[in-house]
Amino acid sequence: MKLVASLVLTFAVLVTHNADAQVPEPLETINPVVGDQSFVERFGRAPNASDSESLRITTHLAWVEAELRGADTDHLNDAQTEERARLLDALSDYRERGVFPINNEVAGRRPRFVDHEGTRCAVGHLLEVTEGQEAVMAINESHEWDLLLEMDAPALRAFANESGFTLVELAMIQPTYGWRDRGLTQGDLRRQTQQSVRRAVAQCDSVRWQRRRIRDRPTKPDMALVAPVPPPRPVVPPGARARIQRPPRTRPAPRRRMPPTAHVVTPANQENLVRILGVASGPYRRCLDQRITQDLTRRLARFQQERRLEVRVPITGRPPQTRELTQARLDQVADQIVTEIATCQTNVNQRVRVVVTATRARGVRALVQVRPARNRRCIETIANRRAASVNLLVARGLTSQRTVTIPAGAVAPPVPPVTSYSDARARAMIDGNAWAIRQCIQNQPGPVTLTVQVNVNGRMQLMGAALPPGLGNGGTLSCIATAVSRIGGADRPARTHTFTHDL
Repeated sequence: MKLVASLVLTFAVLVTHNADAQVPEPLETINPVVGDQSFVERFGRAPNASDSESLRITTHLAWVEAELRGADTDHLNDAQTEERARLLDALSDYRERGVFPINNEVAGRRPRFVDHEGTRCAVGHLLEVTEGQEAVMAINESHEWDLLLEMDAPALRAFANESGFTLVELAMIQPTYGWRDRGLTQGDLRRQTQQSVRRAVAQCDSVRWQRRRIRDRPTKPDMALVAPVPPPRPVVPPGARARIQRPPRTRPAPRRRMPPTAHVVTPANQENLVRILGVASGPYRRCLDQRITQDLTRRLARFQQERRLEVRVPITGRPPQTRELTQARLDQVADQIVTEIATCQTNVNQRVRVVVTATRARGVRALVQVRPARNRRCIETIANRRAASVNLLVARGLTSQRTVTIPAGAVAPPVPPVTSYSDARARAMIDGNAWAIRQCIQNQPGPVTLTVQVNVNGRMQLMGAALPPGLGNGGTLSCIATAVSRIGGADRPARTHTFTHDL
């Protein structure tokens, strides 16, 4: 009863908030409804400046999830109860992933629906799971920095009604994000580097098979500059027989192996912020260097770098929460493709063979053979969309194939509505990595227009570029194409999508 009374009182206070204020008021707690109650119950004290932002957010989300799972749901129908349980599972996955929005504009603590890189907040993630990204971006245009109880969004109220939550419960989920105006400390740099390394290892795991062990080999002098010194000749007395003296055999000293390590020095420029040690030159090292530098630069942007700091963080293997693609899951994908291709109706019998392959280099792909080749595009679209929806780690090569006959005039099951694609997230990812593209043109001023293609698996590919005069050579375009191809995390369209973007 005390918790309910406090929620009602907080709701009354938030409703009377001045909505005409242009600059949002900063907050002090992780949530305006329940405050820092989650942190106090877990650690027995209030949070302070030494506690990391991720610790406060994950602690709050875990506490709210437990409270909502134990709440009374007898007034809900079966559909609402099932949807509520599904969204709480999605909230648990969101918390375990540990990627949260960043407050880099407002001092103090404020909620943020979607940040400048397209990262959703907890409520925005649940809304996207149910309604799609268009509903999320529509709310973010008008209520990016607003508290949930202050938002005048009919789509949000409809979502709360269908999912079995109340607006107060959704407001309990919404965290606030703090801007740290204090200087960067050694502990902050180590924690941020560890998080960037874990995230980079998970993203670069697809090229781990190209990794080689490297050893710290001693340098050899240039033999052309060192004059050979002959060994001294032994002195033999007259009349004695000379003996050949051979040096004793000694084993060479074992070569020291350098463990994979990320060496970070700050403050520094973008090109020498991170050094990857103990990893051989190749795609895996380039991927680690690119990902760690990008993510760490974004994380350190909210700190004031007042003095020189240096840390070394070991690069460990795959994080334990990363799930691998199994043969059973691949067979399930093939069965789903066979079920959905019945929507492609024809007036003749068709024999369709579906082969779903998973490799480390190319991920999950679907190949179809249709005889006769009618409505082939419809079948390929369904197979490619279903294969691209698999977001699991491919640790080894797998194959699953099915052969089915679609009779003429088959009654097709209803096709679920396909959410329209938006390139807003892809544009935000390109803007977040603009510094890497600017390095390819030596940071020379001038307009840069990129023509980018987004494939069905979410990867981006450079199709063309309009550069300042004197920079249109092959090396510059190759550098920009490599930088664009390393950008990941874009939404996956049903078919390839091309757009132009100005930096």
